[in-house]
Amino acid sequence: PCDAPPLHRAVRRASARRRCSARASRAKMMTARELAAFGLEDPYALKDESLMRSTLRKAMHKRKVTELRRVIQGAETSGTLYNIELDNARRALELQRKADARTLIAEAKASADVAMMQLAISEAEAVGLPMGELASAVRNLEEEERRERARDGLRAVACGATLAEFHEALEEGEAAGLTEEELDIARAALAVEEQSLVARQALQEAVASRSIPELRAALEGGTQANLQGYELFDAERVLAEEERKIVVRARLKDALLKNGRLS
Repeated sequence: PCDAPPLHRAVRRASARRRCSARASRAKMMTARELAAFGLEDPYALKDESLMRSTLRKAMHKRKVTELRRVIQGAETSGTLYNIELDNARRALELQRKADARTLIAEAKASADVAMMQLAISEAEAVGLPMGELASAVRNLEEEERRERARDGLRAVACGATLAEFHEALEEGEAAGLTEEELDIARAALAVEEQSLVARQALQEAVASRSIPELRAALEGGTQANLQGYELFDAERVLAEEERKIVVRARLKDALLKNGRLS
């Protein structure tokens, strides 16, 4: 106040000069690179209260977390702004981080990408989003992880497994909610495997019976089922033996007829 004693006015002026001097000293100690890290182009920005305030307002308006964080750090270093201004900026930063976390969660859920969903949930937890907002994202992540395991299971059985394992993997894929396209591919692969199994069993039975019609039918079924050559080998060998027997018998019969031994 104007009516304050001269000594009090002098103390206040001296205190103000010391604060200004301290701010200027801190600004002089900042390198150009450090100033740029705070998003400040003007090397005198840390000493200029109005410029610092303007830079902070612009950062708050842009709502870019990285830029806002840098400017807040610069304002804290400069000591030029009031605490209430910094508190408002910190609250704005916190709110923006939460908003960005919500956006990231929405994008992750839409992408159905497990790694992205894990990152989004981790970021949301870090910024303190309430569990009520995270619950659906966590459920989606668990469901997508189950689908990924189901896909891995179907890929594994496609490389070789029993029919029981194939059926189990397909049932898990259906329960996990894989797309019809994915399931149709698995069902087609299962049908091929079942056809192959039926063909192998028919070949085994035909070899055991040594019946030429059964052997020929089993070999045809094996070929249609795309069985490997080694799987057809036994049936082909037995068929050749049985056909040779027929030829031998026919020749023997002809010879006996010629010699008059058969009527």
